[in-house]
Amino acid sequence: TADLTFDSTPEDDSGADVDDREYSLSDTETLRITSPELDKSIVSGSSSYGETADPTLGIGETITYELVATIPEGTVDGVILRDTLPAGMEYVSSTVVRFGDDPNVLNNLSAAGPIPTMGTHAGGVTTYTIGDLTNLFDGEQTAEDEIVVRVTARVVEAGVDTSQTLTNTGSLEFVDGQGVAQTVTDTAEIEVVEPDMSIAKAVSPASADAGDIVSYTVTATNDGDGPAYD
Repeated sequence: TADLTFDSTPEDDSGADVDDREYSLSDTETLRITSPELDKSIVSGSSSYGETADPTLGIGETITYELVATIPEGTVDGVILRDTLPAGMEYVSSTVVRFGDDPNVLNNLSAAGPIPTMGTHAGGVTTYTIGDLTNLFDGEQTAEDEIVVRVTARVVEAGVDTSQTLTNTGSLEFVDGQGVAQTVTDTAEIEVVEPDMSIAKAVSPASADAGDIVSYTVTATNDGDGPAYD
């Protein structure tokens, strides 16, 4: 906020104001402080089998999640990316897709320490400890301001039921300009689908004499919401 006060006439030699009018003006401007952002999504078409389409998965299928961390211009300290799998999913692999718009060069982004290429994994949580980052000022938000990580996971049999929703959570931790630890999160969901098979057998004709030929028909039906194989 800026304030301006002034009079309609100057003071006389004695320092006293004559009969004048005083004026007062003010104006404000808001400065928006940007913070790191996180977007969590499912990589389109990354499910194992063509018969199911993300976000639906059968037990035993794999899916790939993507975390995109957008770093504002300036410095951000203590950056950590985490991916937490829900019960019913197991870790398969993870990778850093890129820092900035080049997978091998930081571009606008620079790290105080080594650039991590592999995360650590324990108890369903994949962690990328990145540390302090500097993002050069260019007045634009582009791919050069992003860190992209992908995590592949599999739906397991234990404790998972059909139509169950499994929520994967990504988190971005950092220390703000006031020295306070902050965390932003985003989620992506998949729905578990399973086959539900039934079998029926019929004979025609229903009664016959010795030497007659009869036909048997076996019908298998899938009433579930997932495909059945083999």
